[in-house]
Amino acid sequence: MAAKELHQLLRALDDRNISLGRDDVEWAFESAGTKGDVQKWVQDYLSPDCLLSKEEFKFLESFNSRVAEGSSDGTVTGRPLTDLELENAITSLESSTAAIEKQCRLLESQKAALQELKARHSTSAATDEAQSQRQKKSAREKAQLEFEVNELADGLQSDLKSAAKQAETSVGSLPNVMERVLEKDDRVLDGLQKLIPRITQSSASSGNNEAEVDELCRKLSYLTMQEIRGRIDNAYRSATASTHGSQANGHAADTENKILELQAELEELTGEIEGLATMAVDGKYHHPILRELKTSQSDAEAESSRWNDYVLGTLQYLTTRAQTLDEHATHLHSHQDAINTVARTLEGVAKVEETVRERQRIQKRDSISSPSTPIARGLKPLRLVQANFAEPQDAISHVLRQLDVRSAPDLSDTEKLSRMLGETLKERESSLRELEGDTELGLATQLAETLAKADANVSDLLGAVHMHSPFGSVKLVDGNVEEGLGRLEGRTQELGEEMRRIDVDQVATQARKTQARFLQA
Repeated sequence: MAAKELHQLLRALDDRNISLGRDDVEWAFESAGTKGDVQKWVQDYLSPDCLLSKEEFKFLESFNSRVAEGSSDGTVTGRPLTDLELENAITSLESSTAAIEKQCRLLESQKAALQELKARHSTSAATDEAQSQRQKKSAREKAQLEFEVNELADGLQSDLKSAAKQAETSVGSLPNVMERVLEKDDRVLDGLQKLIPRITQSSASSGNNEAEVDELCRKLSYLTMQEIRGRIDNAYRSATASTHGSQANGHAADTENKILELQAELEELTGEIEGLATMAVDGKYHHPILRELKTSQSDAEAESSRWNDYVLGTLQYLTTRAQTLDEHATHLHSHQDAINTVARTLEGVAKVEETVRERQRIQKRDSISSPSTPIARGLKPLRLVQANFAEPQDAISHVLRQLDVRSAPDLSDTEKLSRMLGETLKERESSLRELEGDTELGLATQLAETLAKADANVSDLLGAVHMHSPFGSVKLVDGNVEEGLGRLEGRTQELGEEMRRIDVDQVATQARKTQARFLQA
C-alpha cells in the first residue's frame, strides 16, 4: 500500500516539475512516525478530486450533489458530460461569439458609413452646424494655445526676473569681493617683499664670508710666521749671548764655527717657516672653515631655492586668481547683458502679440456692427417651393437615391439588391480608409511641423538664457581644484602671518654671532 502511494507522490512531483526524487521522500514512508500521516496526506490531496481546478471542483461537487439527489429521488439521470463534449461546446460557443462580434463590427461599420453618407448629403443647415462646430473647436484650440503661450511667457518672464535679480546681486557684490581678495593679495605681497632682502642677503654674504676667511687665514699665517721668527730670533740671541761668554773663555774658533752652523740652520728653517705655517693654518683653520662655509652656503642656497619656489608659486597663484576673477567678472556682465537682451525681446514680442489681439478685437467688433448678409441689407430670403408629387414613390428607391446608390433594375430581387449594397459598402469603406489615411497624414505632418517649430523656438530661448550660466559652457576647473586653491590660499595667509612675526634683524644678528664664535674657535 505504501509503495502505491509513494509512486503516486513521485508521479505528481514529476508532472509538476518539482526537483524531489525517491531518496528525498522515501524516508517519510519508511519512518513509523510519519508513515501514516504521509499516506493519509497522499490519499486526501493527490486524489483525482483534489487535482481539479477550483471551477472544476465546484462543478464536480454540484454534479455529484445532483446525482445524489436524483439517486435519492429514484429518477433516472443521464450520463455525465465528457471532456470532449465540454470542449466541443466551448468551441462552438467561442465560434458563435466570434461570429456575433464580427457581425456587430460589420453592422457598426455600415452604420458609421451610412451616417457619414447621410451627413455628407445632408442639408445646408447640417453643413452650417458642422462648420460652426469646427469653428468652435478651432476657437477652443486657439484659446487653449493662447493660454499655454501666455503661461509659458509668464514662466519665462518669472525665470528671467529671478535670473536678472541673481545676476544683479552677483554683479553688485563683485566690487566687495574684489576688494577683499585684493586686500589679501596686498598682505601676501607685503610678506613676500620682506622675504626678498633676506634671500638676496644670504646669496651675497656667502662670497663675502669666503673672502673674509681667506684674508683672516693669510693674516693668521703671517702672524704665525712672525711668531716663529721671533722665537727663532730669541733663540738665536740667547745662543749668541752664550757664545760670547765662551769666546771670553778662549774658545773663539769653536764658537765661530757653531755660530756659522747655527746661522745656516736658521736660514734653512726660516725658508721653511712660511710653507709650514701656511700648511698648519690651512689644515687647522682654513680648510675646515671653508668646508663649513660651503655646507652652510649649500644649505642657504637650498633654503633660498625653496623660498624662491614659494615666492614664484605664490605669485603665479595670485596671477591666476586675478585672471580668474577678471574672467568671472566678464562672465557676470555678459550674462547680465544677455538676460536684459532676452527680457527686452520678450517684451517686444508681448507688445506685438497684444497689438495683434487688439486689432483682431477691433475687426471683430467692426464686422459685428456692419452686417454683410443679404437679410441684414434688406433683401428678402428665398422661399423653397414644395413639390407636389402626383404619384407616390417607392421607399427603397427613395432611400437609395438619398444615399447616392445606383438602384438595381428589379428592386424586388433581394439577392441582387444585397449584392449591390455590399459592393457599394466596400467602395465606401475603401474611400473612407483613404480619406482617413490622408487626414491622419495631414494632421500628423502639420502637428509635427508645429511642434518642431515650437521646440526650435524654445531651444533658442533656453540657449540664449543659459548661454552665460554655469551650465552653458564647459568648466575646465572642477570643485576639487577650487577647494585645493582655497586651502592653498589659507595656508599662504597663515605663512604670511608667521613671516610677519619673524624678526629678520634678530635672526641675522644671531647668525653673525654664530659665525663669529665659530671663527674664534
